[in-house]
Amino acid sequence: MFSLTVYCGGSNVNKAKVPYFSPTIMTIEDEVAEGGNAARRKVMRWPLVYNLPGQPAPALSDLPAPTISSVRLVSMPARTVAVYRFTAAATEVVVKQCTRQLVEMIRRDGLIASKPAESATIC
Repeated sequence: MFSLTVYCGGSNVNKAKVPYFSPTIMTIEDEVAEGGNAARRKVMRWPLVYNLPGQPAPALSDLPAPTISSVRLVSMPARTVAVYRFTAAATEVVVKQCTRQLVEMIRRDGLIASKPAESATIC
């Protein structure tokens, strides 16, 4: 999350502060590391713009390009997310525990998640 904070604080081509919104959308993803070994990677995303219903989506080109290689600006399709707030450090163990709690809350409320629990997104 440090890279996102720095980008939004002005580490971009315009040296502009970029407002961001909650929630932080976090996933733990499997990937193949160097040498063919399996690895896990934490990916964190912040919504920088929203489009209101019936309004066109804002263009990514309206945001300043990052000067940090680990920050990418991507457009994501509209979606509804379930949010579980926690204050502990976002380690993989904490994320997995919070994922289980969030999925249980979704089930208890009679909702159906579009992804299975083991690939759930934590916000």
